[in-house]
Parts: sequence; structure tokens; C-alpha cells
Amino acid sequence: MLFLEDECGISCRLIAVFVSFVGAWICYGMSCFVWNRASVMYRSLPADEKAAWDTRTVSTLHSIVTGVWAIICLTSATYHMPSWSVGQPTSMYVLPAEAAHDAVLSNGTGDMGFASDSMIRGAKEFFFGGNYQMELMLCASLGYFLQDSLVIMGVRGALWKYEDLVHHVTVLANLMTALIARTFLPYITWVYLAELSTPLHNLRYYLERFGRSSMVLDATFSLIFLVVRPISFTWLIVHIVQHFELWSHSFAAYMILAVACFFFALNYYWTLLVIRGIVDALKPKKIKPE
Repeated sequence: MLFLEDECGISCRLIAVFVSFVGAWICYGMSCFVWNRASVMYRSLPADEKAAWDTRTVSTLHSIVTGVWAIICLTSATYHMPSWSVGQPTSMYVLPAEAAHDAVLSNGTGDMGFASDSMIRGAKEFFFGGNYQMELMLCASLGYFLQDSLVIMGVRGALWKYEDLVHHVTVLANLMTALIARTFLPYITWVYLAELSTPLHNLRYYLERFGRSSMVLDATFSLIFLVVRPISFTWLIVHIVQHFELWSHSFAAYMILAVACFFFALNYYWTLLVIRGIVDALKPKKIKPE
């Protein structure tokens, strides 16, 4: 069984994957249809470059939907993220490490002493619980990544880049593991905040194809990229490590983190490229002697 049952059941999740998969193909076809009639430049591109263009159209739509959806999921969740200072009273659930760990192992049936019902429930729901809204968003994203991976493998050429392959393989592996095991769903959703930088990245690609550029766009993209990827990911990693006792018994958690290492490494590599681009842009231009 792919997903555990809840009030909507497995069918809703499978439908979300299927609808997203088909919808991504429809958007891909519509991009080809529209640009083929609207742009002479597009018509002059080789087949693999056209495919790269169309995948970015679908990628832009996916990133807007999932980026906004992730914000909604994280801000409207019925449970809260464990506090930074474990054991210190805050407005969020207080999750003493030992109590939360034992609570998860005993399914909340043991005598936890100082661990309240809300603490136990918060630990179980945050790290190993199901959240229908998050799962639905991740299922929809899974359908898109399946479609995009098929395009990459089918067309190859300009799309066949090792970093994109690593990105898609790690995303697909972690999505399926998290959904099957219902583990780290809020963390996976948190990672989707990175999608907020994708529309601007694709817009820069389109402008470049038309022989144009924008310093304002470049600066805005760089700022958003640094916030939602390296800074956000570093914060996420620190949070995961700090609450090691809460998930250390879970094999699925280790699987997700092992695969995520490649994903994070790839994004930090992209960060170096962005920083290098910023440095190059800030360097004074050398005036060539006439």
C-alpha cells in the first residue's frame, strides 16, 4: 500500500499524482503549441532546445503552485514545529527529547511523567504523522517530477545534465520515501520553499534566449535564492540535528537524510555559482584601450 489510510484514503493521493502527471503533459504540449505560433526564435531552436524551453514553462507553473502551497501548509498546520530550545517553555509544543522519543516508541501509551498529551501528539505528528494538506501537495509535485524525468530521459540533448538528473533522482526518492513512511513531511514541505526562486531563474533563461538581461531581475533572483535555499536549508539541517533524539529510532528518517545529502550538496554548489556571479557583477569593469 502506497499511503496509509485516512479520511480520504489512498485514492485521493493517487488521483493527485495522476492529475498532476497528466496536467504537466498538457502544460508541456500547450507551451509547445503557443510558443511555436508566437515566437520566431522558438521555431528556430533545435528539438532538444525546444524541449528545454517547454520544461521550464511547466517548471515555472509547478514552482509557483508548490511554493505558495508550501507556505500555506506550514502556516496553517494543526501542529507546530518543535522549539529551538528543547525543554524551554515557548508558544510552540515543548518536546523534551527523552519524553518525545519514548512517546513515539510507545505510541503514546507509556507513562511519560512530565510529557503532556500535547507534547506527545506534537512529536508524533511532526516527525511521523500524516498531514493531508502536505501529503496532497507532495503527491501533486511527485506527478510533475515523474513527467519531467520522462521528458529528460526521452529527449536528452540539452536536457541531459548530470546536476538535473541528481536533483530529480533525489527529489523523487525522498518524496516517495516520505509519503510511504509518513516521515519528515513538514521538513520535506519546508524544502519546497526553495521553489520560490525557480520562476525568476526561468525568467532569466527566457530573457537570455531573447538576447536581453536585467540587473534588477538578477539581483532579485540572487537575493531570493540565497534566502530560500542555502540559508533556509542550513536552518533546516541545524533543526534536524538539534532534535536528533526525536527521530533517531526511525530507519526511514535516515534514508531520507542520506538521499538529502546529495540534494543539499547540489544546492550548495549552485549557491557557489550564484555568489560567483554576484562577485563578477560587482567587479569594476576594465576599460579596454582603444
